[in-house]
Amino acid sequence: MKLKWQWFLGGPIMFWVGIILFILLFILFTLTYFVDITSFSTKSRKEIDTKIISDISEEYVKNLGMIINKPIEYKFVHFNYNDKAEDEVLLGTFHEWNKTYYINISIDLYEKPDLLKDIVIHETRHMVVEYLNDEDIIDLTKYTENIAQGEDIYYNNLFDSGVYLWKKENENG
Repeated sequence: MKLKWQWFLGGPIMFWVGIILFILLFILFTLTYFVDITSFSTKSRKEIDTKIISDISEEYVKNLGMIINKPIEYKFVHFNYNDKAEDEVLLGTFHEWNKTYYINISIDLYEKPDLLKDIVIHETRHMVVEYLNDEDIIDLTKYTENIAQGEDIYYNNLFDSGVYLWKKENENG
């Protein structure tokens, strides 16, 4: 079957523009497998010992009674800020890419241990919600921000129920 430019309302020029755009989008989509585009939201990775982040996160997961069997990377970073968004300050992020979990924490929290602990636990709760979804236990991703904040008893109960289901699933094999 031969492609005909008449199928495209824009004529032969739009036909070739469409073909080229399709190829470019396919190449860009394939590139995102190799390049983590979320890393562009940080100015630079700071070479500071991340053991404090991993200790807080791992202790929290251990206290939940869970074991996360995926690689997790912790980083202190300096976030790029939008000058127009003066009221929002980004202190931490969580994302998954190539079957690895990433928790990025602002370098500004390194000297503030109480706030650091709160933000790491917040991002760890995001990670647990994602892990429960990845393990096909329960999909709570719609409520992930409310769960991560940990302030509402209903969302906390929902989170605790997801962890309980994970435990039951792993108990029975």
